[in-house]
Amino acid sequence: MRAVRVLSNGVGPLFKRLRLRKRFIFTLTLALVAFAPARADDDWGRRRIAVDATPLDAFEIGAPSRTRFGALDYVGGLALRAEIHRFGGFSSLAFDQTSGQLISISDHGWWLRAKLVIRDGKPAALTDVEMAPVIGPDGKPVGRTKRFDTESLTLHEGIAFVGLERVHEVLRFDLGRDGLAARGHTIPVPAEAKKLSSNQSLEAICYAAQGPARGTLIAIAERARKGENLPTRGFILMGAHKGAFDLKRHDDFDITDCAFAPNGDLIVLERRFGWFSGLAVRLRKIDPRTIKPDAMLDGIVLMEAGPGTIIDNMEGLAISKNEKGETMLTLISDDNFSMLQRTVLLQFRLREE
Repeated sequence: MRAVRVLSNGVGPLFKRLRLRKRFIFTLTLALVAFAPARADDDWGRRRIAVDATPLDAFEIGAPSRTRFGALDYVGGLALRAEIHRFGGFSSLAFDQTSGQLISISDHGWWLRAKLVIRDGKPAALTDVEMAPVIGPDGKPVGRTKRFDTESLTLHEGIAFVGLERVHEVLRFDLGRDGLAARGHTIPVPAEAKKLSSNQSLEAICYAAQGPARGTLIAIAERARKGENLPTRGFILMGAHKGAFDLKRHDDFDITDCAFAPNGDLIVLERRFGWFSGLAVRLRKIDPRTIKPDAMLDGIVLMEAGPGTIIDNMEGLAISKNEKGETMLTLISDDNFSMLQRTVLLQFRLREE
């Protein structure tokens, strides 16, 4: 009965969401899940949890002294694990600069909030960790509805915007007022966004707090058109000029997240997977002045990494300032709730050159 419940409530919809190239790994995991013992944490309540964090001191395997990768310096990372089956599937990341807390959201509609401990300038642990169900407009946990596929997140002054891939919606949450108990409220999205593929939809969302695009909220589809390197589609949801734009794709990378840097630059996180080439991750910097309706956006590569590094399925990006005023890029991986993958958090320093 446990296996049947997993299939009907969580794994079944997730299996449909994954593209073919991910399904092989997921199918192996499914076989293990089916014979796993029943877990006691199968309710939908808010809870504090303990997270084990294993340091990842070197980014390149076999080269512990190398720290520079493109325009970034590797600072450190953590492999994260918790004894709760809802922990994982993190496709987005944000920092609350006021409280210093890290906030993420899982594919299955769960908030994660924690304090990222920095020791000797490196990520060392997660403390004060909480998980809570994301509450939809109807007052129900979105994980129990068709809105369960929560893929993207951005945060500004206590207001969170969350992109829902399967239903092509964006929800607004007042976390500053209501905390993790906040109820989401839908905001308008263009009709074109509603026609996107259900599993390659609003994968990235970000808000510009300053710079040329100040006050702009954008959402970007993972891959809006079929074809190896055809541009994807982005939407200006808030700002001086609403509308849609194209974002160039290169080398078969898909868009997985975005964030605006403190200086206003748009940074896009991309991911690629191939059976023979393996996993790869790339970060691109885009001029925010080019974010306009009907524009074609492109940018320069800040960093690209693949086999031989400690990456996993990197899908979440947050940008913040450290105590020295340096720009820090923090990435988190979506483990697809697979026992063959892991949740890793990686932090880089952007070289100001």
